[in-house]
Amino acid sequence: MMPGNWILKNIKLDYLGQHQVQVIDPAGPTLLWQCELPDTGDGELALLAPLDGQRFVALHSSGRVFTGQVAQRQLAELANLGVSGDLGAWLDQAKGLLWVAARHRLQGARHKQLLALNLDSGELAMAFDLPAFDLDLNTLQPLSAGRFGFYGRNDKGGYKFRQHWLGTLDSRSGQWQQQLLDSKPTPEEVSIRRQRFIDQGRALMVLPGADGIQAQGEGFEYPLSLLNLDQPEGSWTRPVRLLSAAAMDNDMGDIEALARIAGGQISSSDNGDWMTFLVCLTAVGFCPDQDAAWLGWQDGALQKVSLAGERLSPLFYLQEDGDRRQPERMCTKAISHIQVLAGEGLVLGVGEHDDFSYWQAQPQDSAAPATLAEAEQNRQPLACSAYQPPALAVPPALAALPSASGCVTISTSDLESDAGCLGALRQLKELMGPLQQQLQQAPAKAGMLGKLLGKKAPATAVRPLYLAFCDSLGRCQSDYQFLATALHTEGGPALMAEILAAFSRWPFASQLCGGKGEPPFAELAFYLSEHHVQHLPVLAAYFNGIGGGEGVHPYHINRTLAVLNDAYAGTPELAAFLAAVPWPYNDPSFTLAERDEYDEWDDDEDDDDWDDAR
Repeated sequence: MMPGNWILKNIKLDYLGQHQVQVIDPAGPTLLWQCELPDTGDGELALLAPLDGQRFVALHSSGRVFTGQVAQRQLAELANLGVSGDLGAWLDQAKGLLWVAARHRLQGARHKQLLALNLDSGELAMAFDLPAFDLDLNTLQPLSAGRFGFYGRNDKGGYKFRQHWLGTLDSRSGQWQQQLLDSKPTPEEVSIRRQRFIDQGRALMVLPGADGIQAQGEGFEYPLSLLNLDQPEGSWTRPVRLLSAAAMDNDMGDIEALARIAGGQISSSDNGDWMTFLVCLTAVGFCPDQDAAWLGWQDGALQKVSLAGERLSPLFYLQEDGDRRQPERMCTKAISHIQVLAGEGLVLGVGEHDDFSYWQAQPQDSAAPATLAEAEQNRQPLACSAYQPPALAVPPALAALPSASGCVTISTSDLESDAGCLGALRQLKELMGPLQQQLQQAPAKAGMLGKLLGKKAPATAVRPLYLAFCDSLGRCQSDYQFLATALHTEGGPALMAEILAAFSRWPFASQLCGGKGEPPFAELAFYLSEHHVQHLPVLAAYFNGIGGGEGVHPYHINRTLAVLNDAYAGTPELAAFLAAVPWPYNDPSFTLAERDEYDEWDDDEDDDDWDDAR
């Protein structure tokens, strides 16, 4: 493979483990290398990008900077910038500089700074102090002639007092300039949805226009603003859509409140409804080869506008391709993600939160109606189909190689489909043999669990092992999340039982622990414990494998055994199970205190409680 012919992907479980970086050959796609970024369990990656044809760079929100040598499969921590909070980052590949805007911790103080890190030496090449007033550091934009731009606003609720501005810092002279904008920022600084959409390559920012609301007939015009950080005189605010009162149905703001604002009766008491109206723009996708962008809306509408604010398409509604039973079916879920592909194809994230799916579409050029009202009254269907990129192929030698913190990654096509779930379970089942061999060959590292968890654990649990289930759509789930779905697939419980049976035969099963100190595969055993009486012999073998005694972890005592004793009370299957497992799993009266991972107990008291439990 030619140098540089790879892409990068970040994997991170919620509240568990460290950030993983996958280096992928896109032709397969095939995994080339996976590495773990140490001490990155808390926080996000602010930047992950190729540095050149041989290296990549990763920046964690704590300020840790890592570089990876792809050909040599070597990862190194290059620097720790000692920053905190939200930060902005930009990589100057040509000069090998990483620019970071952040709050820099210096002798107990917290200063806003713009830092330039030399990625060859790991030393700071430049450092500039930023003004103390409000700046959104994550809006850092590279501008022309060595300048960098920022957006800032105050948090005032009153209309007269709301202000926002653009700031620029010249890296050649260190000079700071600030320009107060004539327009108004949104009524509230914080919202449940994204307010600003940035095209860093063109130093553009799209956000709702909040100077006021214009009523038209029985609806309200939606004003869109574009800020040009490099050339502020090129900024504009224009109406791009007419939202009818009937279609809004209070999900986009209270009609009476919006009418008062449109009539000039602006009060901070209506800020919440005004904000609800403004964030009904839920996604923006910038076209890489055109001066245009696609807008996605809360009600499932989609349209194209130029970067000058001109409407370039009808107002589309999404329609599942080939759905002949409901030819007029209109998607009314929010479009919360837009990716514009080469050739103007679109990948759309439809839905929000847990109700989310990916669709693809190929819009054809079509003229926009003359007026906003005509566009709203004559929405056009846009045929869409499910977007399903191929699953990542993982070579066997990499599949059975746990990370330093014990993470084993399982890759599949779609974690939310039956086929994807079953594929992941089959992959895990096939992996159990090679994984056993790998763990037997790798020496146990004393204290690894203590480093991972930051607290005491039983002396026998010296090696962590936990699973990350990932799909080609970017989702990543722990076993707790994944198994809740996989359990309800046809054939899923049988595969889970085979996996658990294989683990029970590992001679060192009692010397392993999960990512939070619980026994490995604890979630899998728990999910099998209810409504699956035929798998009680497998569970008995599992409990013998992990071992009993006073030092057991409280997970199964408080969950799995409680379910078993309740669901199968008085049955011969439960009697046989209890006769086969070691104490205390066969003692219903045995109790064990369990710490709440979200409680911040005193460390000394916490350690004493753990010792007492043992």
